[in-house]
Amino acid sequence: MKPSPNILTADEPFELTRSRTAIKTSGYWTTNDLMRRFKVSKMTLWRWMTREENPLPPPKFKGKGSQNRWAIEAITAWEDNQGAV
Repeated sequence: MKPSPNILTADEPFELTRSRTAIKTSGYWTTNDLMRRFKVSKMTLWRWMTREENPLPPPKFKGKGSQNRWAIEAITAWEDNQGAV
């Protein structure tokens, strides 16, 4: 059985969310990871990507459905920039 990409290994950096679940802080997040992180739908992610001011960075790797992979560093930089807009 193939291991889930969201399973952390001992050498990967992570942070704990309010619900005490571990979230990877380097590498890639899936669309589903972003949906859970921001509590939004896929459509909202797409709308954020198409807006003119501070658009959500596009996925680093595109796949079908929620198989896109988003660079964690790009997403966290975008989050930090949200307050500046």
